[in-house]
Amino acid sequence: MNSRGATGNKFAGGPNSFENNDNKENHLKEVVTPLGDVYILNEKTNEKFIKGTQRSDGTFRKTIRVRTDYMPQVRGKLRISSEGENTRAAEHE
Repeated sequence: MNSRGATGNKFAGGPNSFENNDNKENHLKEVVTPLGDVYILNEKTNEKFIKGTQRSDGTFRKTIRVRTDYMPQVRGKLRISSEGENTRAAEHE
């Protein structure tokens, strides 16, 4: 009369089962950009996340989802001064 089979667990092999070999951590990869930013990349869905950090009181911030095509602005971009800028700066002094 038991239609569940020999295991007796109707959830065995389901998406919420611990027996499922497709572990969620297998397709997550940590990527470091040339600027030093760290992203978590989900290779299955191609989503990028900024990992949540720990505050000084011990609580954690939430992870932030980032658009896959987002490129942050270059920090500390060097200004290349031209002759025109130098003359304008000298006039104001």
